[in-house]
Amino acid sequence: MGMDHLAAQLLFQLNLVKEKPYLPHWGPIYGLLYEIRRLARLAKQDAAIYAISQQARVMYHYGKDQFAVEMPEMTIFLRDTELADALVSGSFYPLAEAGGSLGYRRN
Repeated sequence: MGMDHLAAQLLFQLNLVKEKPYLPHWGPIYGLLYEIRRLARLAKQDAAIYAISQQARVMYHYGKDQFAVEMPEMTIFLRDTELADALVSGSFYPLAEAGGSLGYRRN
């Protein structure tokens, strides 16, 4: 599974959280975050996952081995379980135009 496919799957799963909140979502979201982390660690690069606004995005930071929500004013670092909890609860919802692209950023 490639990074673009994982990003598309994560965005699809986040849309399901909104559309069908009665379904269990934590496991699939955690599984996708785990795979994103695993591929980014293999590539030894940071991974931009998706945008949450024009100036904010969700990232995986290879050097810190943590996910991060980067905003102009601050950066919030989260473990994979913490990010899965936040996403299931509706926090850090993707920008509508995000389009599912996930890419690497060199350190």
